[in-house]
Amino acid sequence: MADETYESNPLLESIVEVLREGQQKGVINTRYRTAMLVHLINTTAQMAFVDWIYQGKKSNLTEVLPVVFEIIWNAIGQDNV
Repeated sequence: MADETYESNPLLESIVEVLREGQQKGVINTRYRTAMLVHLINTTAQMAFVDWIYQGKKSNLTEVLPVVFEIIWNAIGQDNV
């Protein structure tokens, strides 16, 4: 990230790199800043986890991953992909 006040995080840096590459290739939406896309992915994943906890862990967390992926992809993917 450009802001040096943020602590370096190798996983976060990898996600940013993949998103930027996807934007350059026209696969990821370019209307939004990469940092905003990272926040969207992170928040959506966190909410899925919190919801799973609130529901008492009755199902396997991996069962919701296809839905979470679809939500994220619909938000960040290019409309024509």
